[in-house]
Amino acid sequence: MESKRIRIIDGRYNLRFTVEDGGLITVDSKPYRLHYADETHFRAVDAATGRSAGFFHICEFGERVIDQGRVVAKMDEEA
Repeated sequence: MESKRIRIIDGRYNLRFTVEDGGLITVDSKPYRLHYADETHFRAVDAATGRSAGFFHICEFGERVIDQGRVVAKMDEEA
C-alpha cells in the first residue's frame, strides 16, 4: 500500500517538499503534525498541544504561510 503524502507548495504551486501522512513540519521553528485529507487538503495540528491549527488547501497554505515569508521546513521524527 502506497503511503499518503502531503505536498507543501508555495502559492504558485512550486513544490517545496512532501511529508507523509502524520509527519511533522515546522513553521518558524514551531512543530506541526500534518494529516492527509485528500490530494489537495490537509489538517495541521500543533504538535506541542494537540490542538487543531487549521484545515488547509495546499495552495492556501502556500499563500498564507510560505508566500508571507515564514520559514517552513520538514522535521525529522528523530530530531
